[in-house]
Amino acid sequence: MDIPILLQEEMPLEKNPGKKWSDYIPAKVRVFWKAKISFLNHHNTIIPATKNHTAWVLGAQPDAASLRKIFKEMRGKGIHLVSMLHKDEVVTNDLKMKQLLEEGILSKVDRLPWFDHGTLNASTGKNQTIREMKQLQESFYREFSAASPKTIFYCHCMAGKSRSFVATIAFIYFYPEQRKLFDFENWPQEIIDKLNKKSPGLLGRLKNNPAVSDIAEFVKIQRPSVKKLANMEGDQAGFLGLMSLSKLASDIKQDANIIANRDGARLYHDVQNLGLMLQAPLDGDFRDPQDVEEQISSLEAVFKAYQDYGINLLMSMVIPPRVQVVDIEHFEKYFAKLKPGKQARFAILLRKLEEFQPPLGLGPLRGKSVIYANRALGKTKKLTAGDQAELIKAFGSELSPVVL
Repeated sequence: MDIPILLQEEMPLEKNPGKKWSDYIPAKVRVFWKAKISFLNHHNTIIPATKNHTAWVLGAQPDAASLRKIFKEMRGKGIHLVSMLHKDEVVTNDLKMKQLLEEGILSKVDRLPWFDHGTLNASTGKNQTIREMKQLQESFYREFSAASPKTIFYCHCMAGKSRSFVATIAFIYFYPEQRKLFDFENWPQEIIDKLNKKSPGLLGRLKNNPAVSDIAEFVKIQRPSVKKLANMEGDQAGFLGLMSLSKLASDIKQDANIIANRDGARLYHDVQNLGLMLQAPLDGDFRDPQDVEEQISSLEAVFKAYQDYGINLLMSMVIPPRVQVVDIEHFEKYFAKLKPGKQARFAILLRKLEEFQPPLGLGPLRGKSVIYANRALGKTKKLTAGDQAELIKAFGSELSPVVL
């Protein structure tokens, strides 16, 4: 069997724009620490195997010994490995991988190589697109069903805290039928008790078109070592926001009443998930053009759908739900608190919506995109060169000469 590991052409690891001091620790040292010294934190079962599906496990990078131990824990079920690692981070070489495949310990190896601390795909040099992530997850669904009861999925990055956390959230979020995925009557009672204790009401939300933040909360209960959603790396949080936007636009297309069917609290909960996209990469050099076009198209559809229920989506993304008053005064107050990067992203999204014909009902925001763009550019030192270039591309001579 071919092993798609170490075979893809990838950028050198030092090209990672988000590299941190901890990345200079050799991969073998980090894997040894996780595998040998802190094995209790090495991996956790997120979704247990039932009569309807197999198991999904999230964890740190396994070495050959760890894979054998996981295989034993799962009572001889072969492991479909989903790796988020750059090739220079991988410690188990091709020969050992082939041996593990021949032994039946591994059933398959799939790779989605991201640089750490972001969503930059090391094979393409571009940030991962939502389209590509959906395609990857869709390829897992049939195998994850009861048709393959002898296989489990093990999704990992280096520590099992961020990159593989995003991939796990995506797998669950885009799963076609949450009710079959969360067939809680077949889960071990101790898991159900833990979920009910940690987050009353979460079980019901998970079965009823869960938001990204619902799924993130669920995964963190199952694997406490993953990052809090609020502490995610900016690009990764932004990616979850783009996922929310894409899925909601698709859901609205299939069911125009999907917003009407949400109660008020969950409706604004969804809006805050959409607001995560203000952390998505802005620099066009790292974005796929089609992904950007799909983002704007989805934003238009979702904005219109919320507008039909008297909700200004853009203002609600910025104003915290606890305020309970969505007006221009509160918007201006909380917009001023956004980091310049978020302000820049907001201004560009607003400008795109201003350009639609016939005009959208933007309310008090209409015509103000350039004002917000200039406010972001007023803090030039806190914007990347790429972010500044995107603002200039979007607004050109409308920007303040002082800023330029």
